[in-house]
Amino acid sequence: MASLRGELTIAHDWDLGARPVTHGGALVEASALTMGWLRLGAGYNFSTIGVGAVNCVEPTARGLFVRAEAVY
Repeated sequence: MASLRGELTIAHDWDLGARPVTHGGALVEASALTMGWLRLGAGYNFSTIGVGAVNCVEPTARGLFVRAEAVY
């Protein structure tokens, strides 16, 4: 399985991202870098969620998500 992620910077600390996902889905997200080290994002997952230990293959697993990531 492979995944490519594309990001577009729309302002100094704001990015838009998109990633195709296996089985014909996609994921889109808007994120902002805050405090110089914390990236906060929100988006929509158009495919079934399947990451690591979480394997939700229900048709209803699609939907909104939020993300917080420490950047160093």
